[in-house]
Amino acid sequence: MAGMTTQAPGTPGQGGFDVAMAHITDQILSGQVRPGDRLPPERELAQQLGISRGAVREAVRALQAQGLVTSQVGHTGGTRIASGQGESFGRTLRLHLALQSVSHDELTDTRVLLEREAVGTAASSATPEELAHLARLCDQMDAAETIAEFNALDTDFHVGIAQAAQNRLLRDLTIAVRQALASHILASEQQLGDAWLRLREDLIAEHRRILDALAAGDSARAADLVEEHVRRSHVALVRS
Repeated sequence: MAGMTTQAPGTPGQGGFDVAMAHITDQILSGQVRPGDRLPPERELAQQLGISRGAVREAVRALQAQGLVTSQVGHTGGTRIASGQGESFGRTLRLHLALQSVSHDELTDTRVLLEREAVGTAASSATPEELAHLARLCDQMDAAETIAEFNALDTDFHVGIAQAAQNRLLRDLTIAVRQALASHILASEQQLGDAWLRLREDLIAEHRRILDALAAGDSARAADLVEEHVRRSHVALVRS
C-alpha cells in the first residue's frame, strides 16, 4: 500500500508484538497512513518487519480493541485505519462506569460542557443542509414507532449538532458519551410505561426549540436550551 514503508526488524529483546504495534502506530502518528487506508496483509507485514505472522495478528487485534483499526473479510476488506473514535471512546467510558471510576452524574456534567460548546459553535457554522438534516430527524422522531428507533434518532440529532460545529473530536466524544449511557437510558425509557409518551413529546419539543435557536444563530440561547434538555433527560432517565 502506498505510504506504508518498510521498517527494519526489531532490536534484540523486543518482541514481535511490540515491533508490530510500534510500526503501525508510528505510521499513524507520522501521517504516513490516513483514515480509511488499508494496511498490508499480515504475511507481507510480518516479512517486512522480520517477525511472525502471529505477532502481527495479535497487534492488529489489540489495535482493533482500541478502535484504531477495523477489519473486514472479502476482496475489498482487509485491515484499515479507523475513520472515527466514537465507538472506542464509548467502550472506554462504559468500562469506567462499570468500574465506578466515573459516575453517571460526572458523565452528564461532561456532556453538558461538550454540547454547550458544540451547539454554540454550530449556531454560527451550521449550513442550511445541516439544519435541514436536523429538522428531518425531529420529524422522524415524531414518526418513530419504537423506543429503540426514537433513541437512535435522538442520538443522531445530538451527533448532528456536533458535526455542524465542524469539530471531529466533539463529534466523537458526543458519540462516546451517548454510547456509554445508551443501555441505561433505553432500559429506563422502557420502564416508564405511559409516562414515556409524555416525556417523548417533551423531548421532541425541546429538540425543536434547540433547532430554532440554531437557525436564528443565537448561540447563547441554544447553549442554555441544550443544557436544560440534557439535565432534564438525566433526571428523568439516568437517575431513574
